[in-house]
Amino acid sequence: MVADPSPAGQLMAGGLAMLAATSMAMATAVQQRAARQTRATDTFTGRGMTALMRSPAWRWSFVGLAFGYGCYLAALGRAPLALVQPIMISGLVLGSLFAARLAGRRLDPTVASGSVLCLLGLVALVTLARPAAGVYDPVPAHALAGVGGMVALLLVAALLLGTRSPAQGFALAAGGLFGVTATLTKIVLAQVGVGWAEPLGSWPLYGALVAAPLGFLCSQRAFQLSPLLAPVNSLISATDTVVAPLIGVLVLGERTVTTPVALAGQALALATVLYGIWTVTRRAGRLTAAVRQRAGAARADSSMGWG
Repeated sequence: MVADPSPAGQLMAGGLAMLAATSMAMATAVQQRAARQTRATDTFTGRGMTALMRSPAWRWSFVGLAFGYGCYLAALGRAPLALVQPIMISGLVLGSLFAARLAGRRLDPTVASGSVLCLLGLVALVTLARPAAGVYDPVPAHALAGVGGMVALLLVAALLLGTRSPAQGFALAAGGLFGVTATLTKIVLAQVGVGWAEPLGSWPLYGALVAAPLGFLCSQRAFQLSPLLAPVNSLISATDTVVAPLIGVLVLGERTVTTPVALAGQALALATVLYGIWTVTRRAGRLTAAVRQRAGAARADSSMGWG
């Protein structure tokens, strides 16, 4: 599909991106609710996945994901990533809103404000950085070592965070793996433009086929362990959004705006994201504790009604 730079084309791309964000956010909220209902089993076991697959809602959520991803690809075909990606990030807030509505409750104002801060920070970060294309074909010789090193650092960070909060540890791992998958997908798409022989004989395709399902399993486990969607969804979205361009710059030669003003703005945007995640996480802990005090641990799942 050829990009359409006309105002009508850009408006169409924006609408498709918003439709994609909405559809994928709804699917994510449904998956988190279904995963929480099967919390007694681990998603990394055959029994755990079987329990999830028995849920009609969980199975139908993939229709929403597929539709959303199709709209996302269609949007990218009409407009640059710099326009599409900030709109896609709106799913961070929409997911929390849908999670609250599915539970028949309101979205907690503090959770909502923290999610909005995270959203605004991510949009500002993408907008200020304005990443430009790098070298995807042929794949740089050091790319495998660079991507492998990034995955190792992410997994170590996820393990350390998981000692304090298993749900956040799995969310960090999921976001990192999704970011790696996005980067490897860029390489594969560039190779496919030349022919299928190149990607089939190169490691990025197989790396993406490993990273994507592992990221999915980590996200399902994070949904399973977290009473609310907002804390884990914020961490997944933030890590994904930061890791993909970081690998692009360090490994694939992508370029970003590095003027002093832009770098200062990016630092402020990242600080806003971190503060938003901290706000949501702290509030989530208080909501969960309050529910447990009122109703006992057996009814703690009602806390997910606040997003």
